[in-house]
Amino acid sequence: MEKYKITRIYKTDKDKMGQPLMGKGKPYTRMSVKVAEHGDKWISGFEGSQNKFWKEDDIVEMIIEQKGEYLNFSLPKKDDLIVELSKKIELALLTLGRHELLIKNLTEKVEGKKLHVPMPEGVDYPEEEINSYDVPF
Repeated sequence: MEKYKITRIYKTDKDKMGQPLMGKGKPYTRMSVKVAEHGDKWISGFEGSQNKFWKEDDIVEMIIEQKGEYLNFSLPKKDDLIVELSKKIELALLTLGRHELLIKNLTEKVEGKKLHVPMPEGVDYPEEEINSYDVPF
């Protein structure tokens, strides 16, 4: 599953004879797109609620597979999106943990020392030294 920039898009709900496209007794719309990464090759798929409003220059997430001489696209399933979101959350938690350790280490280094925090210009606060115990973290 990758992100692609759509360079061209084509939709049709009719076959070559002008008849409505039907699958399992229901009408459907065929959609083909070109993306920058695949040059001038059309990539075929189906229109659905997730991709109904795609337009040229959109950056979209899809899965592209080679099937014989053709390229087909499909959209990520909910389970795929949940797995990807879980990985992003795990990475964010790891990053947060690293930041917490960094803050703890910095706090230990300055603990008990007096810090001088200059006030920004134009702010009418009295300049005074701040003790590290007064900082709320």
